[in-house]
Amino acid sequence: MIKKILIAVLLILLLLFFIENPDTFKKFLNFSEDKIEKSIDTLSNKSITNQTIENKTISNFTV
Repeated sequence: MIKKILIAVLLILLLLFFIENPDTFKKFLNFSEDKIEKSIDTLSNKSITNQTIENKTISNFTV
């Protein structure tokens, strides 16, 4: 019960901080978006590499 109240108070304080400093919130969102885009690019590159390795392995076995 006390933990829930403390978490609620911390979230309200965090919300108030972001309302008072909208630039900080925008920077936080931009950082998150950039990080997500880089992660997606990395994952797609890895899957392409894995696909290439699988194709080469299959072609080696069929030859």
